Amino acid sequence: MNDVTNQNIDSVTFTLNQMYTLDPKYADQISEIENIPGAVYPFEAGTLQPIAQRPVPPEAFNERMNIKNEIRETTASNEVVKGVGQQNSNTTATEIQAQIAGAGQRINMKVTQVENGYFFRMAHIVFEMIRLYVTEPTMVRILGRDGARWEEFDPSQFKDGDYEPRVQLDVTVKNDQQRQAANAKEMLAAFLNDPDINQQELKKLVLARSFDLDPDEVGLLVTPVAPPVAPQMGGAMPTSVPTQGQLPAEMPMSQNTEPTVTPAEMAQMEQMTPEELAQLQAMMQQGAPVAA
Repeated sequence: MNDVTNQNIDSVTFTLNQMYTLDPKYADQISEIENIPGAVYPFEAGTLQPIAQRPVPPEAFNERMNIKNEIRETTASNEVVKGVGQQNSNTTATEIQAQIAGAGQRINMKVTQVENGYFFRMAHIVFEMIRLYVTEPTMVRILGRDGARWEEFDPSQFKDGDYEPRVQLDVTVKNDQQRQAANAKEMLAAFLNDPDINQQELKKLVLARSFDLDPDEVGLLVTPVAPPVAPQMGGAMPTSVPTQGQLPAEMPMSQNTEPTVTPAEMAQMEQMTPEELAQLQAMMQQGAPVAA
């Protein structure tokens, strides 16, 4: 395709900028001859003649179209994938989606071949050169999510053993991030408000994978969970231990529980007047503390 295109461009260039033949007796004036519209040269008739150029044959344009069709079939990247509408076409949306998916798969396959081929060999050669020529600890500039940072490279750690580099192109990294973000959204929709799933950790995972945030940024966005507070039963616990035959100084009574009366307390209540028994019963029903 490049060769045919270059030939067409050369043919057009030669047609627009014609070449000439000149009588040898005017050879000393070659430097003054230029292809300028309206130029007049004082030569005899027939001593300066243009070289005829053949027009570009139609077969050259047909060959260009054949090469383009072969490229589209190989890469599956036709006009639909490039965002160009097809004229006089009844292609359905399902067919367009299938074409886009097929083109994506072939492009990903080509990217994988490039990663595991040329770039892998180059990275392996560079690493072996580093092991050969770098003999002392050296500071290395590393680019990461937080920008550039400097770390020490100690060649003694990689002196022995076989190492293989891992090469990933930018398109592969972005595809992985998009796939992880889609999976995180599906996970959130499936396990939201599930009592068996830690909702706090689920939200942290979705934030980290969907928006490519680091743990510190996720910690700033998520509200910490307050520790559970132990419930208080009834009221204050008794501060003193009652002696035999006496009620506790402050006995919390709940409205939902029945009071327990010991035989000693029963004997003490038998000595009370009816008014004191009625008052004690009312206090016990209301859950008020009973004094001795």
